[in-house]
Amino acid sequence: MSELVCGGCFTMLVHSRSATNVRCPHCGRLGSTRSGNQMGHLSCGQCRTTLAYPPGATTVGCPTCRNVNPVPTRVRMDARPQQTMVLVENPKTLDEKGKLVSSVAVGVTSWKR
Repeated sequence: MSELVCGGCFTMLVHSRSATNVRCPHCGRLGSTRSGNQMGHLSCGQCRTTLAYPPGATTVGCPTCRNVNPVPTRVRMDARPQQTMVLVENPKTLDEKGKLVSSVAVGVTSWKR
């Protein structure tokens, strides 16, 4: 598995390494996975969620608190924590009573790259 930050809504997307493109279930934007193995990581300055960003990014939006975080200029792209929290926000659905229901999945990765 690998991860990609949606360029439209900044949601962290988890996908298989063999995928060439990933469509965000939240905003519908199609993202390329070609640079997925070169993701940088930083902690959100407001809520401390671990965020991933592609090479060349200057800011990273947090899907949890919507804070926009500047990417430090001297961060090494291969510097990644041993464990990374992954937050996936799925599209909202309607339950049997017609009520809008949120669906969020949280996990911790432990694989080495």
